[in-house]
Amino acid sequence: MDRREALRQLALLTGGALSLSTVAGVLGGCRAGSAPGTYRLQTLSTAQHELVATIAERILPETDTPGARAAGVPEFIDRMLTDWMYAAEREHFLRELARVDALAQERFGQPFVQASEEQQVQLLRELEEEARHAEPQRVVIDRSTGQIVDGPDTSAEDMARGRPPRTLTVELRPFFRIMKELTIVGYYTSEVGATQELQLNLVPGRYDACVPYEQIGRAWA
Repeated sequence: MDRREALRQLALLTGGALSLSTVAGVLGGCRAGSAPGTYRLQTLSTAQHELVATIAERILPETDTPGARAAGVPEFIDRMLTDWMYAAEREHFLRELARVDALAQERFGQPFVQASEEQQVQLLRELEEEARHAEPQRVVIDRSTGQIVDGPDTSAEDMARGRPPRTLTVELRPFFRIMKELTIVGYYTSEVGATQELQLNLVPGRYDACVPYEQIGRAWA
């Protein structure tokens, strides 16, 4: 399966269109790869990494197959933040991540990672419901700095005049939507997700158009 087909499948898994940064990251080869414990964090602090790992594990927990943490999803998210997100997107994610901890402190009197599993799931469900009804914030950013700028997106005008576009319109989406997307994409592009959760056929055989699901058992990577 090529990367564009993988993106189509991942969009189906996440239930909607992927963000431009996620698409760029997958097309650029970003995937969960480093074993937890051997990876050097680039954007997330140790505390932020643990928070991301805990949330990701609640989204895709360990069952009879490894969960998000074991698949290297937190490290994948750190790479996406560092290499593929614009500065405005990265800052938005980190602000919203801090908000999760602040909400946990307000509701439960302790940081999110120290709350009980039941409390963590409760808060994440509230954030999921919030994300379902919230509209993304559309902003114009400077491509060279990645920061939000005042004024219109001039990319169409720039291209019409034959020069590289200087701006880009991006959506700053609700936190849970971003986190769910990154968790699912990171997991299913990892070796664990592709070989243990999905089925991976490195040398595809004949094409069978209609096969009973019972004969397959899992979706194909």
